[in-house]
Amino acid sequence: RHEDIYKYAAGGQWYTNDSTTNKMIAQLNADTRTRLGTSFIGISAEWEEMESTSLGDHERNQRSVVFNQRIPVGPRIEVGAGISAVDYSDWGWEYWPGLDMNVELSDRWSWFASFGESFRIPTYTEMYYNTPMNIGNPELKPEEAQTWESGIRGAWRNISMESALFRRESDNLIEWAR
Repeated sequence: RHEDIYKYAAGGQWYTNDSTTNKMIAQLNADTRTRLGTSFIGISAEWEEMESTSLGDHERNQRSVVFNQRIPVGPRIEVGAGISAVDYSDWGWEYWPGLDMNVELSDRWSWFASFGESFRIPTYTEMYYNTPMNIGNPELKPEEAQTWESGIRGAWRNISMESALFRRESDNLIEWAR
């Protein structure tokens, strides 16, 4: 439970938002190691309710399942693949794959690469918050993105280091309009 009273002045007037958000999450995860590598599965359910003097009263829920498999390919290479699936009460089912690889270059250094897709639902604030300085949009669509990353990580004496290149391409990117 989160309770919040937010007051601010704009244009010579005072504005107040009094809100209460209730959220419950249930989650169950399991993993196992076999000769095929490490398998992970998780399931969860989430319920969220908000009552707000500025944003209105809203409720949404989601349920999800995730699976990931990591497989050693030789003594120095490991690959992974996974998928997440979430059923949003407002948007239905969405699915995201992910792939990654790690190559041990030495006892202290490794090269890694990954690809993944993601989905972010708009917050209640982004959808419903209207003030003289902000304009919410209840018609917002969720953000969708693809990400790529590659780099090296390692250690030298007692110092850990990592350097990576990262790229993210988004659709329906949510940004505030003023």
